[in-house]
Amino acid sequence: MDLLKKSKNIFIIIAILVVGYLLYTYVFKEEEPLTTTSTSSTAQIFGQDLVSELNHLNSLSKIDTSIFTDPAFTNLQDISVEVEPRQVGKQNPFSP
Repeated sequence: MDLLKKSKNIFIIIAILVVGYLLYTYVFKEEEPLTTTSTSSTAQIFGQDLVSELNHLNSLSKIDTSIFTDPAFTNLQDISVEVEPRQVGKQNPFSP
């Protein structure tokens, strides 16, 4: 019984410490000032991202396409299996 009291007291102390920490961090925490960005800087950032993506796409157009005329590629065969259609069951499987 003495061990049960000790563990209960330890649990209560830990719970109080956790609640105290949460109160301290959420209630007494200093609020950071909000920063606003102007629309011109937002548009400029968006424009830079757009230019970056366009440059990336332009670099993709310079891919070597000679692989498609290579005999190893042209000799590839499709070995996929055709799936046969099955009979459909009820329209609503949960209806009686």
